[in-house]
Amino acid sequence: MNALYERGNYPLTYLGLTVEKMFAMGNYRECKKIERASFSLLGQRGKKVSAKLVGFDRDAESKEILSYFDDLGVQAGTVDELALFGIKYPKPQLKFPIAAFGSIIDMEDTHGNLHVAYLGGDQAGRDCDLRHLKQIWYKHYRFLVIPKKRE
Repeated sequence: MNALYERGNYPLTYLGLTVEKMFAMGNYRECKKIERASFSLLGQRGKKVSAKLVGFDRDAESKEILSYFDDLGVQAGTVDELALFGIKYPKPQLKFPIAAFGSIIDMEDTHGNLHVAYLGGDQAGRDCDLRHLKQIWYKHYRFLVIPKKRE
């Protein structure tokens, strides 16, 4: 599997707001599942990160994608970083869905599946939703990543 980076960095600055408030600021036409999920994140106001979008040249399972992030020296973006990304950069999600593997959503469905948040949309508008972690991620998906901190 080969990684395909989208061009550019996406600087993000934490707003010090809850994830729910940040998704509300995103003006999505549909965000009901995200609104029902429980979040305990509250990013430190003013903290800055530099995000990237990475995709892969074929469909893959979640475990394989997360393992590949290690090889790339990046960590998966969190749901709060995804919310920030959606506020500041609304257009990329109209080209392809963007997922954040860094936060497993604490909301199990009737089948016991865990979820991750993703942004999507089309010409009619933008959406935020949850997707089963166990599903196959098709090659048109992109993943929000942050460079790993050096120790």
